[in-house]
Amino acid sequence: MRTSQHAISEPMLIFLIGAVQFIDILDFMMVMPLGPDLADALNLEVKKMGYLSSAYTFAAALTGIISSMFLDKFDRKTLLFYSLLGLAIATFLGGLSENEQFLLFSRFVAGAFGGPATAASFAIIADLVEPERRGAAMGKVWGAFSIASVIGVPFGLELARMTNWRMPFFAVSTMAILVAVLIFFKLPSVRKHLDSKLKHAKVTYLSLLNNKTYVIAYLTASLGTMAAFMIIPYISPQLQINLHVPRSDISIQYFIGGIASFFAMRLAGFLLDRYSASFTTLIGSLILSITLFGGYIYPQVTNYLPMVFVFAPFMIGMSMRNVSSSTNFSKIPTLFDRAGFMSLISSFQHLFASLGAILASKILYETEHHYLANMDYVAVIALCLFFATIPLIAITEGLRQKK
Repeated sequence: MRTSQHAISEPMLIFLIGAVQFIDILDFMMVMPLGPDLADALNLEVKKMGYLSSAYTFAAALTGIISSMFLDKFDRKTLLFYSLLGLAIATFLGGLSENEQFLLFSRFVAGAFGGPATAASFAIIADLVEPERRGAAMGKVWGAFSIASVIGVPFGLELARMTNWRMPFFAVSTMAILVAVLIFFKLPSVRKHLDSKLKHAKVTYLSLLNNKTYVIAYLTASLGTMAAFMIIPYISPQLQINLHVPRSDISIQYFIGGIASFFAMRLAGFLLDRYSASFTTLIGSLILSITLFGGYIYPQVTNYLPMVFVFAPFMIGMSMRNVSSSTNFSKIPTLFDRAGFMSLISSFQHLFASLGAILASKILYETEHHYLANMDYVAVIALCLFFATIPLIAITEGLRQKK
């Protein structure tokens, strides 16, 4: 790909990378709240919804591991452009599914391109934004999570309700192509890591795995994501089936939760640039525990509180943790192995997301009327894993500062 050399303003950079993240997050997020719709249309068991997210995340993990050795050999713009195109095609294929098997296949292919797109996105931000402003920049980029929740998921749910479940897939595919065109014309080449005049060691699996700080970062990413995906695939079934929230209200819950997370990300960026990632993660985890206690461990709370007070803290807590971990990870690697490191981080996240979803599906079982039993056990395990990551983040911060 012939790439332009023009400079790019930081606001435009954040807009482009945020748009990529919006597509990537929405592509992944929309499948889970559509779960009951997909179950009816394709005759899927509700408890197997975790396998749809696992197909995506396992593929992203696999391609991340395979590609981590050579991602740093390419212009990051080229890598991002083709990854986004591949994601668009795979998502379009998902909308053409006629059975469970083809939908699983299409989600697997989408994950194979979504993983490298995420790694390239965060590597570009880390390359082009100075460390002292990176927390705020990451907070703005992760604002895509809020927008996907406020606009993307509710729109997709309503689009599916008014037409059919296929239309959200086609809509996301179309948006991905449009964003890829913007990347091609607006984003300059990102090639500083390819500068032959700068001396750097060859990136190998050994170099990426034989580094104490890197290994602790991989463990942190793995545990945090495993915890999240023991819960995320089952949010919609938990709300609709276990807590009896009407299907028409799910969009409203995502809308309100997304707005709350938008402000939470700004707060996370502020805390990161002034305090630390471990402190910000602690605050996010405490807020997240409100949902896990009130919506899963002791769901009787929902008899006394509006549902928004149960669901919104999950969005807020996850948003703060995402911004915190992404910013911390971006500051750990060197310029020359950054994409490889971020790719392995993404791989471990996606792999353990799959394991988390599968583990939850093994603990859960359906009773009559599709009620999901044992959600309280799943929530307790997830909560323990969330808090286990906080000291690990503190350790990586200490090791990084000693460099």
